[in-house]
Amino acid sequence: MSRGEVAEEEITRTLADRLEERGWELSSVHYPGTQGGPRFRRVVPGQRAPDAIVPDIVALRGTDLLVVESKPAYSVADVRKLARLASDAYHDDIRRAARVERVEEANLVTGVAFAGECPEPPPAGLVLFLYEHRGIEVRGDVALPP
Repeated sequence: MSRGEVAEEEITRTLADRLEERGWELSSVHYPGTQGGPRFRRVVPGQRAPDAIVPDIVALRGTDLLVVESKPAYSVADVRKLARLASDAYHDDIRRAARVERVEEANLVTGVAFAGECPEPPPAGLVLFLYEHRGIEVRGDVALPP
């Protein structure tokens, strides 16, 4: 980690604290280097092991399911990974994580948490959680009441 770069763990912890303060139930917080966490699996015919996404934060409020990836800087790879969650192949795990009978009852919200600037316009629907001096600025379509 370069001098001045914020650790992924600090970003994840700060966002998890903020979400909890605002009424989100943290289903999972997965810090760098730890094992476990919920896996969103996509089974591909002919593939031996399922393609799995293990997000850094999974939080629930009502039927809103928030799935967040944290990095010290904006990660295009994480944005692409989160975009895959909307595909039908992940619906069973999303439904279970949101605790609903049908996936249509869940509101999947995806976001990336990072420090610094966003080098490109983010995809529509993606929430940006910008880490700034032990605080988080939210940009996007997720309701975090004051």
